[in-house]
Amino acid sequence: MKIMLTGMMGVGKTAVGKKLAERMNISFIDLDEHIEKKACLKVYEIFSQFGESHFRQMERQACKEISRVNDVVIATGGRTLLDKKNLSVLASSGIIITLLCSPEKILRRIKNDRGKRPMIASNSKEAFFRIYREREPEYLKLPNKLDVTHLKPEDVVEEIMKLINGEEKRFEMIAGEKRTSSLICRGIIDDIGAFLKNIYQDKKAFILSDKNVFSLYGKRLTSGLHKADIEDDVFLLQPGEKQKNLAVVKKIYAWLQEKNATRSSLFISFGGGVVSDIGGFVASTFHRGMKLVNIPTTLLSQVDASIGGKNAVNLNEAKNQIGTFYFPEHVIIDSLFLTTLTHKQMQEGLIEALKAGVIADKDLFLLIKNHVPELMLKDLRLLEQVITRAVKVKSSAVTQDPYEKNTRASLNLGHTFGHALEGSYKYSHLSHGQAVGLGMICASKLGLLLNLTSEDFLPEFKEVLTRMKAPTKIKNMNASRILSLMQFDKKRKKGKISFIVPKKVGETLIIKDVNEKHILESLKEISHG
Repeated sequence: MKIMLTGMMGVGKTAVGKKLAERMNISFIDLDEHIEKKACLKVYEIFSQFGESHFRQMERQACKEISRVNDVVIATGGRTLLDKKNLSVLASSGIIITLLCSPEKILRRIKNDRGKRPMIASNSKEAFFRIYREREPEYLKLPNKLDVTHLKPEDVVEEIMKLINGEEKRFEMIAGEKRTSSLICRGIIDDIGAFLKNIYQDKKAFILSDKNVFSLYGKRLTSGLHKADIEDDVFLLQPGEKQKNLAVVKKIYAWLQEKNATRSSLFISFGGGVVSDIGGFVASTFHRGMKLVNIPTTLLSQVDASIGGKNAVNLNEAKNQIGTFYFPEHVIIDSLFLTTLTHKQMQEGLIEALKAGVIADKDLFLLIKNHVPELMLKDLRLLEQVITRAVKVKSSAVTQDPYEKNTRASLNLGHTFGHALEGSYKYSHLSHGQAVGLGMICASKLGLLLNLTSEDFLPEFKEVLTRMKAPTKIKNMNASRILSLMQFDKKRKKGKISFIVPKKVGETLIIKDVNEKHILESLKEISHG
């Protein structure tokens, strides 16, 4: 685990960082000291001899270096993460914790060393307050904020540990006679064996994952299993949507057969949406059904793909053509996995969560809309609110209609357009989440053309996507190809495709027998020339 402390100069990052690293039994790095060792100069000497610009270049290089270090607490400089390049480099490598403090308290702390702080070298109180006023709005945009004004360093450490550990939440989804429990618990991977041993008597688990996820978290998963005397066998996929095909499934079947897996064996899908889809399909069909546990590691899979029991692989360019309804015994969600996701992966998951808000939870939609910066930077408290609300939306829809005979189809908002978009670009130009976002724009336009969607919905929805830096237009779109791929949509009946359109935030409609002219007109909304 990597934890990066940020905040105004004098807020106590170094003192807290040292105690936190000791508590967690991991390394500690003070970024300024790291730079000083490289330069053989103190920070204030670098400023004096070479200027601030030179120091900032050294700081950016140092950020790149420490982004590759694991199991460490890092005390960053006061302005380090206010630099967008530094923030971009470090945001996908660990947890950012922002320490806030009153300016008066900070000023009392640094009164004896202001001569060594180059940003207030004049020893001027006015200079300090000017810098504080300039920086405070930027710190407030950063994630995982803690007010430490009245706390000692050891008390701050306790608050950080509470933040890291979180609170356990449990949900149950009922699909006919099948019950799926969802557990949200930070850090559960280290004790996964004890959790599973309380439920299953198996001494062996068959794990499906991809090479990226397993390189990051595989040792922690297997160590957690071994602590409970559960052995493991692992099959690793190459990352990406192109793995979702029957040829790959056949290889997994052969592996299970070779390893003597049986119907009573435990199958763990450990990864993102692709792993959940393939794993669920394999577990549902090998020996007519293995015991399935999903451990989703991306935001998209935590809020959507791992939950509802729909599992499938693609057929040529047509998405999810061969699949099953098969519900996992358990879904185990740990938001700490999200700390190593890229900007694009966070974007994907938030779009799927936004979809859940549009379908049935206006407060979820507004939560995302009003906190995009903090969510993209992985604010753990906010993320778990988003995950919890999205899981509730999906669980409710699945409980009412497990096999998508009627109302559950609303969960496909944006997917009829989105799946066809993905296929038309051969799963290489758009991520699934981005395609769904564009698909929701098309569905909204379709609703407007049919006088079903509120006039103010589409501009508001596009605004949220823009805040995430998600695409709202796409180049080189082949509308006729997209239309032809829609003919493979699984919701079609008697040759007619159903579309889900938003009526307003929190309410959708299912419409049938849509005129082809309206579909093509809706696609123009996302066409970029």
